[in-house]
Amino acid sequence: MGDLWSRGISVEQVRNSFPSITAGGNTYFLNIPEATQITNNAIWGIRRQSATTNLSAIHLFTQRSTTLTGWNQIITPSLNNNQYFTRNDVVYNNTIVLTNDNIVGTGLVAGVGVQHASGASIKNNAFVMQNGASASTLNHSTLFYQGVQMTDGNDPMALVCDRNAYENGEATMARFVEINANSDVISQGSAVEFKFLSQWRSWTKRDINSVEGTISSDMAYGGVAPNQRLRVKTNPTPIGSLLNNRGERLSVITTDIDGAARGSAGQPFDIGADEFDGRQYVKDLEAAAVVSPSKYRAATGTLSDAEYVMTQTPISITGLVRNIGGLPQTNTPIRLRVYLETPASNNGALATAQWNSSPVVDRIVNATINSGDEANVVYDLTWVPQSYQQLAGMGYVVPAHLYGMANNISPRYRIEISVSSDEYTPNNAVNKVVRFFVARSNVRMLATARGASVDLYAGTPTQNQIASRLNIDSVTYTLERIGYANNPAGSVIAYDVLDRDNFEERAIDYSIYRTVFWSSDNNPLTRFERRDLRAYVASGTALSKKNLAIAGQNYPRQHVGMDVINDQAFIQSVLRVNNVPPGNPCQQH
Repeated sequence: MGDLWSRGISVEQVRNSFPSITAGGNTYFLNIPEATQITNNAIWGIRRQSATTNLSAIHLFTQRSTTLTGWNQIITPSLNNNQYFTRNDVVYNNTIVLTNDNIVGTGLVAGVGVQHASGASIKNNAFVMQNGASASTLNHSTLFYQGVQMTDGNDPMALVCDRNAYENGEATMARFVEINANSDVISQGSAVEFKFLSQWRSWTKRDINSVEGTISSDMAYGGVAPNQRLRVKTNPTPIGSLLNNRGERLSVITTDIDGAARGSAGQPFDIGADEFDGRQYVKDLEAAAVVSPSKYRAATGTLSDAEYVMTQTPISITGLVRNIGGLPQTNTPIRLRVYLETPASNNGALATAQWNSSPVVDRIVNATINSGDEANVVYDLTWVPQSYQQLAGMGYVVPAHLYGMANNISPRYRIEISVSSDEYTPNNAVNKVVRFFVARSNVRMLATARGASVDLYAGTPTQNQIASRLNIDSVTYTLERIGYANNPAGSVIAYDVLDRDNFEERAIDYSIYRTVFWSSDNNPLTRFERRDLRAYVASGTALSKKNLAIAGQNYPRQHVGMDVINDQAFIQSVLRVNNVPPGNPCQQH
């Protein structure tokens, strides 16, 4: 129990800097990777002393600021250490139970915290979070990660995280404070940004093979504190445990917390500190996930009703199925069904959607999966999701905030992957809810805007909303005047329209288009908008040219400063424009 911090394991790295007379500049020690290994620990029972105490079972970090306080102190490295990242550290095969200490707090609460670590790896750990929903107003998450972005999948400094088991309880999945290599804060994250494992997985591409569910019931305490042990139950051991044979075989670990050999007979490691002889059902197939399509889904707000997916047609759907039973499954049927939301559910904007009884897709693919293996089952479909415009006359009312995209955006669909009934039925089906934005332009042209769905004659639109709507109206009017006219009734779609105000910003993919016309309001470009435009321009090839036309005079004078927030480099290197004084030559009248 601590006052400022309560930690189970704390690893704080401090870089020493010595002036070099012969070479000039400074020499730093350690001058080799720290490569700290935190393995085979069972951690439980740590508690806070007060509401302001920070709590973490494992905390791996570099020295923090000695002048700041609170949250700013937590996320700010000490002076002259902003470019120092501890290297190649691993957190493997630990069991973490963050016991409910019944404190309503204002400090950080995390199962494991990793800050300023380059190439850190978190694998094969079991996390149980038992604090209540009010444990912290600052942060209450299983993972707390401060490091570089992970979405492109190829940054060697980024976190590696997989094959873990999560019982998150009231905690959010992760808090991600995104920084660059100079420790400039790109985003401080939020409590709901990665509330669920699915959000974390779809955006960061981490924990793809991790599992979530109840694992605390598989554990037992032996003895009386402080002479106490936390291990997996014995006599009998759990059957069908999420911890059993779900880990990765790791060369740096050969034994468990008690010295027992890991992964006997070539089996995968068990998750957590304790290797055990788990019992399996004879037949147990798990429909684990709808792998594709997969996009980030907001936890709150209007856009939390589904995953928003931009796609070309026909689409392909992939399901992940695991055989966690004792016998191989040969030519076993894996079923895909896709259901369309009912008109009443759509028109009522029901939080829990209702579905038509008959699926629009019903497909079976047979798969052979050996015991302990998993398979991605791919369904290549000829089915095309239907937009609101294509469903005209069937009772579907276009939601007001989606009106500008009616030619392309669909009502909600439920994608369901299921397996045949077996000895353990709760894991026999998995589903997700999706809205599709279907590319329909016959020349692969998109007009992307803010305010495309604003009704100028309803309510009292703001000056910025009026400007944004008039801007996109001018773009589409001009397109039609030069011969690119939409006639949905005649199945002629010359250009698609995307309303960025009403589409999940992390789910936008312009690469499916050849030409993009960009319209906006009076605000600077967001980091996601800049990211998407960078990706679009970079997606062009010698055989597939990309065309980008941006209507907006403010960007060069709004993005001034060579830092990650202002990103003047984007204006100069991607848009290739400069702000030339006086900047706004027209006088106000």
